[in-house]
Amino acid sequence: MAVLSGHQSATTTPGQDGEAQGSSLLEAVLQPTANEDSVEEPNKENVNPIWVPQIGQKFRNLDDAWTFWVDYGGHVGFEVRKRYANESKYDGKITSCRFVCAKEGYRARDKRDHNTKNPRAKTRTGCPVRIGLTLDRVEGTYEVLDLVLAHNHVLHLPQTFHLLLSQRRISEVQAFEIEAADDSGIRPKAAHELASRMVGGAINLSYTCRDQKNYLQGRCQRELAYGQAGSMF
Repeated sequence: MAVLSGHQSATTTPGQDGEAQGSSLLEAVLQPTANEDSVEEPNKENVNPIWVPQIGQKFRNLDDAWTFWVDYGGHVGFEVRKRYANESKYDGKITSCRFVCAKEGYRARDKRDHNTKNPRAKTRTGCPVRIGLTLDRVEGTYEVLDLVLAHNHVLHLPQTFHLLLSQRRISEVQAFEIEAADDSGIRPKAAHELASRMVGGAINLSYTCRDQKNYLQGRCQRELAYGQAGSMF
């Protein structure tokens, strides 16, 4: 009997070990390992995109800095404005400047008569968003030393970013179509409506009817200037 009991214990132990090994393998499959966690951690870190300004960022000149600020406003959804620029009295170089949100500060009090039917709308909210650049005379570059990116007002919707004043542009193809319509005698409003229908609505067009009229006026002025210059020879 003692031999049988010993034999039974010997035969049942491998089954229990198999169940324990199976459960441990299942847990290993279901639970991530420490190495997997260490690989996933860097992906969770918040890395700022390249279009977000940072303290210490440098630009070759102010034109590059302004283009960068305009592009940043287009990505986030706010209008931009140049606040000031300090010029050196010795060499005439800009030593420091500041670009801000268009809603920075407050508009001066309207000095017109209080009975004005259409008073100016209050468009500024004292927004603190700004970027300050200082000239590094050793390297000849402009470095970001002052930066505030938190707005105090509602931003534009992503669907309307392209309609911001600083983002509206007329491409070469669009300019050709505008000129062709004008040469054909189509009025600007009708041409703009046609272009809007072709792209699924005016909200999808990168320029407004006013932009189109301004472009045609500029074209007319350029042609007049060219004609006056040609008549002098």
